[in-house]
Amino acid sequence: MNEVRVLPFGVERPEQVRYHLGMAPEATRQSLSQRVHRFVAVLERYKRNPNRREAYHVLSAIDCLREERYEAGLDAIQAAEHVEPIPDGVVLMRGLHDNITVAELSEALRKALRAPDNSGS
Repeated sequence: MNEVRVLPFGVERPEQVRYHLGMAPEATRQSLSQRVHRFVAVLERYKRNPNRREAYHVLSAIDCLREERYEAGLDAIQAAEHVEPIPDGVVLMRGLHDNITVAELSEALRKALRAPDNSGS
């Protein structure tokens, strides 16, 4: 049987959609790192630090990138892009996401991207 995929609104051909579930791990890793980088770049362009929600989700995406949990990382960066609420269990806890700067996010992303290269020796 042929599997029928429902296309997102406004998309006419399946070739226009990149499905992350079918992508190779390296492609998914690259996609995640590009989305995080783009998010941080937009913050830099507007000369503002992330709010608490954005910081929490971006840090979660960077952690997922470091731990090679790419699908969870894509979900986390999407949550940052949509400024979704912080999970209930974490909302009252103070953490790194409370007062982080764009420069610190950039550095955390750089370190996460370097990590696999160092362990491959």
